[in-house]
Amino acid sequence: WLGLAAMVLTGVGWAKPVPVNPNYFKRPKLGMAITALAGPVSNMLLALWHIGFLLGGFTQLTDLLSAYLRPVPEALAEKAFHGRSTTLMLHVIAGAIAEIGNHDPVGRFSASNIVDGTVRIGIGDAVAIGIRAEDHHLTALHEPPAESLSEMCFDSMQTARDLFDGRLNALAAVGTGRVRIAGMISQVDNVNRILDRVSVYLA
Repeated sequence: WLGLAAMVLTGVGWAKPVPVNPNYFKRPKLGMAITALAGPVSNMLLALWHIGFLLGGFTQLTDLLSAYLRPVPEALAEKAFHGRSTTLMLHVIAGAIAEIGNHDPVGRFSASNIVDGTVRIGIGDAVAIGIRAEDHHLTALHEPPAESLSEMCFDSMQTARDLFDGRLNALAAVGTGRVRIAGMISQVDNVNRILDRVSVYLA
């Protein structure tokens, strides 16, 4: 049971040794040799399959993610790519806000000042995510929240992209109406303080 529990919890486990009676084989020495090799050979085949995945599909996936999360300016000129890249970046930033708010010392301080509830972060009518605070623990919601205490909404994909890439000052964007803030302002303010820490980790 301990090996099974370790497999479930950590992904690495072991099985109980099974006794093998060589008398059941027609050729006992050959039968025992094949039985002894069965475990290591199956492990090698599994490892080769994983290496194939890492060198093939996984590499293609990471290349695709890199293209969207660190796009070249020419790619961003295409509207559809720009929208997908900015949407993906919004989801990555939401996850980063939650992780930094829960684990980074500066982020934890800001999270400790966030009242329970959800901050909705949206880009026009195109996409929205949420950051839920509960007992000063943050969770990223990768879908529009049903209800929220506060909201921060970018007027367009371009505004969101400019803020994400550091080309636009958030305070200036609020002043010009490109970013709208509503509801419990202190909640949004503390999420923004954590958002400032995201660049430290994602740079």
